[in-house]
Amino acid sequence: MSEKPKKTIMLWIISILLIFVGIGSIASHMILVSGSVPLPDEEILYFESLTIIDHILAIIPKIIALSSGILLVLGRKLGSPLILLTLVANIFFLFYQASLENPMSTFSYESIMPALIITTALYVGAFLYTNTLVRVGILK
Repeated sequence: MSEKPKKTIMLWIISILLIFVGIGSIASHMILVSGSVPLPDEEILYFESLTIIDHILAIIPKIIALSSGILLVLGRKLGSPLILLTLVANIFFLFYQASLENPMSTFSYESIMPALIITTALYVGAFLYTNTLVRVGILK
C-alpha cells in the first residue's frame, strides 16, 4: 500500500494566509462600510460614494482567496488555479477603482503599482509552488 503524500509546511502557510486574507479583508470591508469605526470625513464620503457594483467587485477577490485557502487545506488541486484567479480579480478591481472618475477615490495608477508588484509576485509564487504540489500528487 502506498503512503499518502503529506502536506508541506509551506502549503499550510499559504493556505492559512489565504484564509486569513479572505476572512480579514471581508470583515474589514464590512466594518468600514457599516460605520462601526470612526473614519475621517474624506473616507466616509468615499465609502458613501461606492455603488453596489464597487462593493461586489471588492468582495469577490476576497471570497476567491478564502475558497482557495480552504481547498488547499482540504488537499484539493482546485485551490491552486484559484490563487491565480484571486490575483486576476484583485488586479481587475484595482485598475477598475483607479480608472473611475470618483473624486473621493484615493486610488491612482501610481499609488497601486508598488502593492500590485509585490502582490503579483506573492500570488504567482504561491501558484507555482502549489501547482508543483499538484504535479507531484500532494494536491488531488
